[in-house]
Amino acid sequence: MAQDAVRLRLDQLRWRCEPASLGFATTDEVAPVETTVGQERGAGAIALGLAVPVAGYNIYVAGGTGTGRTTAVRHEVAHAAARKPPAPDWCYLHNFAEPARPVAVELPAGEGPALARDLDVLVAGCRREIPRVFRGEDYEQHRTDLMHELQARREQIFAELRAFADEVGFGLKVSQTGVVTMPLLGPDTPVTAETFARLTDTQRAEIREKGERLDRKTEQALAAVQKLEREILARLRELDRQTLLATVGHMLEALRVRYAAQPRVLTHLDAIQADLLERIDDIRMAGEGRDASAGGTAAISLLASGGLQTPDERYRANVFVTHDPQNGAPVVFEPNPTYYNLTGRIDY
Repeated sequence: MAQDAVRLRLDQLRWRCEPASLGFATTDEVAPVETTVGQERGAGAIALGLAVPVAGYNIYVAGGTGTGRTTAVRHEVAHAAARKPPAPDWCYLHNFAEPARPVAVELPAGEGPALARDLDVLVAGCRREIPRVFRGEDYEQHRTDLMHELQARREQIFAELRAFADEVGFGLKVSQTGVVTMPLLGPDTPVTAETFARLTDTQRAEIREKGERLDRKTEQALAAVQKLEREILARLRELDRQTLLATVGHMLEALRVRYAAQPRVLTHLDAIQADLLERIDDIRMAGEGRDASAGGTAAISLLASGGLQTPDERYRANVFVTHDPQNGAPVVFEPNPTYYNLTGRIDY
C-alpha cells in the first residue's frame, strides 16, 4: 500500500551541512586526498603499472573528457618518480684520438656541472701558472746550467782533439759546418799542395798516416759531441716535463682523487696531461716571454691542435643533460608523441 504523500516546505528542499558535524574547524586540519576521488580501481591499476620493473611497460588510460585522467596520471607518476633515484647526468668530453667523435660520459645526477666547473678551473690554472713558471728564475737557472755543461764538455772534447792534432803535427779548426784539419810544417804554417809535392815519399806517407789517425779521432770526437748533445737535449726535455708536471700535476691529481669512481673522467685527465706534454716545446717558447704583453695567453692557446680549438674546447666538459639529485626520477610530459618527440634527433 503506497505511503501517503507528504507536503514539504520550500526550506526543506535543500540540504544544509552542519559544520559541527564535520569534526574539524577548517580544512587546514584535513590531510589532502592522495588518490583520485571515486576511482580507486583506476588509481590502483596506475600504481601497479608504475611499480612493474620491466622496460617498455605501458599504461593506457581511457575515460570521458573532463574526468581528470591526465591529472590523475601525472599525480601518480610524480609520486612514483619521487621515490626513485634520479637519472644520471651526461656530458661530452673531447676525443683526443678522434676529435670528430666526442666521448659521451655518464655521471651521477648533479655532477655534470660540477665537472664542467672543475675543468674550467683547471684551464684557468694552466693559463695562469704555465707561462709564469717557464719565465721563472729557477727554471731559467736550471736551463742555463745545462747549456753551460754542454758547452764545457764540448770544449773539453775539442780541446783533447786539438791536443792530439798538435801531437801529430796537424792544425785543426772547428766551425759551424764541421772540423777542418791540415798538416803543418811549423806553427801556423800549413803544408800547401806545392810543398806536399816536394816532400819525399816517406814524408808524404807519414803525413797521410797521421792524417788518417786524426780523422779517426775526429770522427770519435764528433760522435761524442753528438751523443753529448742528445744527452743534454734529453735532460732539457725532462726538465721541461718535470717543470710542467710540477705546475699542473697537483691540479690534475686533485681531480683524479675527486673523480676516482669515474674511469672515463680519469682517462680524460690523463689525456689532458699527455696533450700538455706533447706540446711542451710550444708552451715553453711562449712562456719564455714571447707573449708577455698578453699575460701568457698564447702559451696555453698554442695547445690547440692546428690553432682551430682553444683549450677550453679541448679540455672542458660539454654538459647536455643534468638533473637535480634531490628531485627523484625525471618525468617527461609529451602531449604530442610523434616519433622524433619520443626518441629525439640530432641536428648537425
